[in-house]
Amino acid sequence: MGSKSKPRAGSISYYPRKRARALKTHFKTIKPSSEGPVKPMNFLGYKVGMTQVSGTNTHKNAVSYGQVVVMPATIVEVPALKVFGFRGYGKDDERYGQHTLYEEWTLDAADKNMDKKINSWNAAIENHKDGKVNGGKKLEEILSELLEVRLLAHTQPYLTTVGKKKPEIVEILLSGNVADQIKYAQEKIGKEIKVSEVFATKDYLDIKAVTKGKGIQGPVRRMGVKKHRPKMKKSRYVGSIGPWNPSTVMWTVARAGQTGYHTRTEYNKQILLMDHIAEKVNRSGGFAHYGQVKNEYLVVAGSVQGPNKRIVSLRQAVRPLRSAKTQLEGVDWIAK
Repeated sequence: MGSKSKPRAGSISYYPRKRARALKTHFKTIKPSSEGPVKPMNFLGYKVGMTQVSGTNTHKNAVSYGQVVVMPATIVEVPALKVFGFRGYGKDDERYGQHTLYEEWTLDAADKNMDKKINSWNAAIENHKDGKVNGGKKLEEILSELLEVRLLAHTQPYLTTVGKKKPEIVEILLSGNVADQIKYAQEKIGKEIKVSEVFATKDYLDIKAVTKGKGIQGPVRRMGVKKHRPKMKKSRYVGSIGPWNPSTVMWTVARAGQTGYHTRTEYNKQILLMDHIAEKVNRSGGFAHYGQVKNEYLVVAGSVQGPNKRIVSLRQAVRPLRSAKTQLEGVDWIAK
């Protein structure tokens, strides 16, 4: 008989377990449709906190079909994004991948708090004034080279109780063909995009954010290693980190290190409720470490990574589910 072996635990997709580069995350993969009308595909919001909601389960294969169920949910406040320009991307013969071929934005459309951004934003303003952005080329000259157009927008955190004024810049991907994207972008400069233009109730979305930071932790808490028996001199450590020969420590061995504050993506989170009436979710004393909701908000099924006030990136689901475990007909009650 062959020797028994324990299958590996954990997912390699969670490596490397290191600190995130920045709090604001961005999606590398979004699948906008090239057909149909132009529509924004992603958005930004702020995590408010968790609550409980109830509704009638309409999933026919569920055990609780037709019954009123209570499930955990997370509230995400999503104030409108302000558009101040757009970018056109295309391929470069000298470099790999897509690069910016055209950029257009107006300083009047940008927010007054944008001067609080880092030096790269100030350098971009100087380049825009000197006409160095597009190399002196006009949009009509490079229209055939463009593959996609993305909106340049920024958040408005001062409309919330997050406690900051400096906005975050984000690229909004668009569906449709390039010609329609350019027309849509030129009309949107200086205007706002609301979350209702991107999502609808009962839609599935993906959420990308930075998890709670827990500092440097040992292998038991960080990797879930089993503790040794009480008679051992040390219990919270790995029994063996590797052989004497070859004298090396594999990367798969559980070691102490950074725990939390990782960039993670959760797929297929259903929107149970999307509304602008804050009285439906606000509590008398406000949410812990956040305060009161003042703008449009989403009630998302389940949990969302990160602490309250953390900025989260939202996009249309790229891995749609074949069937959902729970489908609520409507949110009848929200815990306060």
